[in-house]
Amino acid sequence: MKLSALKINATAVEEGAWVDNIPELGGIRLKVRGHGNAHYRRLQSRLIEATPRSQRQRGSVDSDVMDQITNKCLAQTVLLDWDGLLDDNDQPIPFSAEAALAYLSDPSLRPFRDGVAFAAAIVAQTEEEGAKDDAGNSPSA
Repeated sequence: MKLSALKINATAVEEGAWVDNIPELGGIRLKVRGHGNAHYRRLQSRLIEATPRSQRQRGSVDSDVMDQITNKCLAQTVLLDWDGLLDDNDQPIPFSAEAALAYLSDPSLRPFRDGVAFAAAIVAQTEEEGAKDDAGNSPSA
């Protein structure tokens, strides 16, 4: 394998990119930063440090608390926007960090959370693939 094949799209990881064709989220596009972006790492560290010792054992955070931390990190540092998310009256739902956290935290909307995680995982594609995809994933004028 060529070393160049291992390169990620570092710009997309930190600034975000639109991703579509997300499994189980037909018609929804998400603008996300990649997993491991600097904002995510800083927020995750702060939230883990703020977790009471009673919810940490042997350096590990309780799984329910870790899920809450992950939801906050996804909502505040990964998910930047959405397109095509509709309410039950077929009206577009405007993006907000508060709505994002509510949807990511709702166990009945687990496919949405999984879709955000999926998009974040693929946004850091190789430089060449990322550039090709960015050209096709730009919002319409």
